[in-house]
Amino acid sequence: MAPLQVAARHLVMPLPRYRYLSDTGDLEWALLERLLPTPACQTPKGGAPEKWPRRRVVDAIRYITDNGTKWRALPADFGIPWRTVFGYFARWAKVGVLRHILDQLRRQPRLNRRRCPWPVRVIVDSQSVKGAETLSKATRGYDANNYLGASVMSRQADQRWLMAVRRVCGR
Repeated sequence: MAPLQVAARHLVMPLPRYRYLSDTGDLEWALLERLLPTPACQTPKGGAPEKWPRRRVVDAIRYITDNGTKWRALPADFGIPWRTVFGYFARWAKVGVLRHILDQLRRQPRLNRRRCPWPVRVIVDSQSVKGAETLSKATRGYDANNYLGASVMSRQADQRWLMAVRRVCGR
């Protein structure tokens, strides 16, 4: 690889592109790409073109989600600053893009099986999670079966265990 000339005294080597298990495949990307909002530069209002390829941004978000790491621990070989990736994630979450993607991806297998696109019956599961002693009593509940102050994490899934709702609450 030839170095890129950035300034008179600084040379930057492009980082090699590694593949991760969380990266989107071509078929996955074909599904996801149409569910993402239109880039601002392609709207009538206009805007600056995006600096980073969306597929790389989505791959970076999936890496963080899959590995449960901190945003700052995003590997440098993605080539995108972690703040940029977090910015995309935060904006998309705020306007409901991530919820829309989840809904559409959950809906498609149901349509393929000729079922109602939205779950009619769900399986409800809950789990008590021991709360730390440092949490205030106002944010913790009490699980009488286990004799512990706890938060309750409840999950609702349809019959094929596609997640419908996940919620954590103190009471």
